[in-house]
Amino acid sequence: MNKNLLKLIVILATFSLAACGGSSCSTKEDVKAKGEELTKKMQSLMTSGDMSKIMALSGKMKEIQKLGSSSDPQEACEAMDELMEDM
Repeated sequence: MNKNLLKLIVILATFSLAACGGSSCSTKEDVKAKGEELTKKMQSLMTSGDMSKIMALSGKMKEIQKLGSSSDPQEACEAMDELMEDM
């Protein structure tokens, strides 16, 4: 189970490095800021120990990881906003 948590952290960190501070994103720097916010929220969720919620969010994390190389920063930020709402 801990391996899954570590994998999620790595995915989040990788995505935040690849790529949003507000709900409107237009640059990779915006996407990077949003990724960092998402990483902090995920770390907080993991320390809460709510494993069922963490596992439920893992599928969405895979989708967000795919958007990391997207040419549309707004799409990536919207996906991260959706995930954070579910947290």
